[in-house]
Amino acid sequence: MSNWQRFWLRPLATFLLVCGSFSLLDQTASRGADPQQQPAPRLSPFGIGSCYINNRSAEDNARWMPQMAEIGLRVHRTPHTDWGALETAEGQWNWKALDEQMLALDGLQFEYGALLVGNPRWNTVDPPGTLPVNNLPGWSNYVSTLAKHLKGKVRRYEVWNEPPNFTGKDQTPADYAKIVIAAYRAAKAVDSRRGEGPLRFHRAASL
Repeated sequence: MSNWQRFWLRPLATFLLVCGSFSLLDQTASRGADPQQQPAPRLSPFGIGSCYINNRSAEDNARWMPQMAEIGLRVHRTPHTDWGALETAEGQWNWKALDEQMLALDGLQFEYGALLVGNPRWNTVDPPGTLPVNNLPGWSNYVSTLAKHLKGKVRRYEVWNEPPNFTGKDQTPADYAKIVIAAYRAAKAVDSRRGEGPLRFHRAASL
């Protein structure tokens, strides 16, 4: 056996042994327990995400999310929270599709975060397909308005989707940092979650 194989196989064997031990402990404990006193099944540590086409609405999710719930998944990356989908024109907000989607996810007992992303068509100061660094007030308003709408429903925000995708060819990590900082401040200003568990932010990637 090569050193490379030993390097990977030993941790894998240890992981499988630990998982098997926990499984046996669970089975042993459950055999003698009163069914009415058994705790609810532990939620799966695994989650699911989706492409754009399958995550625009409750109708899109209905094609595949029930099957994910059936196999024990309980965490969804995000409903459709794209800036342009919510603020369809400057100052005009449409929550109908998002609220219906969240209601359906709640019915399937999914928890979910929110992806902060998008550069709406009405934003004329930033070219399409770029980070909205020239309209940080608009971006911040999107984040704070969304955070107010989602307060108490989500605790995780992710800033942008897979940069450098959907960014300008000349944009830099410094540009990405601008929208991350603005998003963090805007969301924390309306939802600090003190005493209720942390409000978490995730960077999507590095440019």
